[in-house]
Amino acid sequence: HAIAVPGVGICLPERLPDGWLVRPSGWRTTLRAVLRGSVLEVDAEGEPWRVVLSPRHADVVRHLAAAGAGGMTAAQLSRAMFGDDAHEVTARAEVSRLRRAIGSLIVTGPYRVAEGVELRVAATSQE
Repeated sequence: HAIAVPGVGICLPERLPDGWLVRPSGWRTTLRAVLRGSVLEVDAEGEPWRVVLSPRHADVVRHLAAAGAGGMTAAQLSRAMFGDDAHEVTARAEVSRLRRAIGSLIVTGPYRVAEGVELRVAATSQE
């Protein structure tokens, strides 16, 4: 359900494990995100936040970042993660769980990084 936030306008709240992601309904703000190892750090031109992902969820984020705007189907994600497309149901379930952790930073149809999110995968956890 949309909510009105004074000074911002109509926003869409999304429940995350440790709080809420509240974004303007038009969401034209660029979110900058960096995945360092299993830690996803997000800066939305304000208060940055971070979430520790499971190794598998971090792997999903890496694959989707590499796929670019075209994204990946469940079969493609299964091949990338498991070497075959026999694990499509598992790939779908992992994306569903990942979205509960990071909200709509990842979108579906096909699976991809959301428009307006600049996601960088750091080569090492020190970057």
